Amino acid sequence: MATKQKWVIFGDNEYAITMIFETLYAIHKKSLEISIVINRKFTPQHPWNEDLHHIAMVNEEDFKADRPVFAFLAGMSPDSRQFLWKRFDKDRDNIVLPSLIHPSVVLPYHITIEEGVRIEPNVTIAPYVSVGKAALINRGAIIGHHTTIGDFVNINPGAIINGMCHIGAHTTIGAGTIINDGVVIGSHCVIGSGSLVTKNIPDHTTAYGSPAKVINTHS
Repeated sequence: MATKQKWVIFGDNEYAITMIFETLYAIHKKSLEISIVINRKFTPQHPWNEDLHHIAMVNEEDFKADRPVFAFLAGMSPDSRQFLWKRFDKDRDNIVLPSLIHPSVVLPYHITIEEGVRIEPNVTIAPYVSVGKAALINRGAIIGHHTTIGDFVNINPGAIINGMCHIGAHTTIGAGTIINDGVVIGSHCVIGSGSLVTKNIPDHTTAYGSPAKVINTHS
């Protein structure tokens, strides 16, 4: 069936859907006519259903973007957001993937934010920061000046990334982590919660501790 809604959420992560819904409400000060397009069929293993937020839910097979819609990606992990991005990219003539920024976020004038980014409440971002597509910056994080955040990155709550850092694509920064000035963290990395990162971290590694040390590598 063809959607009648201007606003659409793609995905099936309940927390992500909730945060998208609450941020839209904070921006517009009212409930919007919105539908959720899930990317798999309902199963007994997923008990939450069409009653989530009292919003219409549509199976992917039944969704058709027959006119331009604003869509948000309800994925929490880098891989889930990339999956959703690729899955719906073929319909980009009619699908716009705007960034979604909570009104409480502190933003400078000199900042670059790509499509599909989601920034949760009480984040502070300094000037000359670049945020890649579909990155997720969770509540209370702080991003220092001249820092680059790659595509599909996850920055978890309360993380502090100081100035002139580089965070590679698909990397996850754990909650409460502190990254010192000028540190380069590679792509597809995982930095454990509460770490203090003082040195560069290579691609495809997991690091943890204070100071953070590489504990394993992965493909």
